[in-house]
Amino acid sequence: MEVYIKLLLIVIFSLLIPIGMILIQKILSPKPTQNENKYLPYESGEVPITDAWLRYPVRFYIVAFLFLIFDIEVAFILPFTVVFKKLGLFAVIEAFVFIFILLIGWIYLYRKKAYRWE
Repeated sequence: MEVYIKLLLIVIFSLLIPIGMILIQKILSPKPTQNENKYLPYESGEVPITDAWLRYPVRFYIVAFLFLIFDIEVAFILPFTVVFKKLGLFAVIEAFVFIFILLIGWIYLYRKKAYRWE
């Protein structure tokens, strides 16, 4: 029974703290003024010259895909290198399968000539 009381207290506090923070922010924050400049996109203090809705070239998305491939690889391989001796041969095989899957994505991007910036 004591465990349930502790759990109930955790749930109550986990709900009250964010609600309290939001209420304090609403009370203490300055009230917004109606100003046309407020709705303009921020351009380092400069007056915007074009519309904020620009179409980005597909190249930017390919670069983002490249970043994700190598970022995810580092995020998963680094913890593995710390404990690979304890995990044994199965974990080493799993790591190679993971690297192979990432290599397939890298080869796909290479064949699509994603590494050329023209």
